[in-house]
Amino acid sequence: MLKIELAQVTDFGFVNECLIIRGEGEDSVDVESKVTAWKQILSDYKNLYNESPDFVYNQALANIYYKKGSNLLKTNFWSIKARMFLLYSLYFSPTIDKKILSALLRSTVGYKLHNVISSMVKRLSMSGKMN
Repeated sequence: MLKIELAQVTDFGFVNECLIIRGEGEDSVDVESKVTAWKQILSDYKNLYNESPDFVYNQALANIYYKKGSNLLKTNFWSIKARMFLLYSLYFSPTIDKKILSALLRSTVGYKLHNVISSMVKRLSMSGKMN
């Protein structure tokens, strides 16, 4: 939060990181409350995000959708809504994020098949057959 406040009063160069990271520690605040707070931050500081490259805002949005989707999976593993949030997260993420893909794959095929696929991918990448 301090980085966002400083950005409003201080002139400094581009910071190549997401400025929305807040409340990531273990605490008593539930994920839904955090998601609501993060959305509010995006809204409150929209002018700052407009001044930065699009990927900064998109990464913040991707983080919100990921948290919401993964939280829904904790309560209902087969949740279609959770998968939609994960797909939104993947869509807005500036890079192909392995944690999003992994959560989406697990929620679609289940943990056992996901583990089999993951170990096959690891073996292929270690053998040099996959870039």
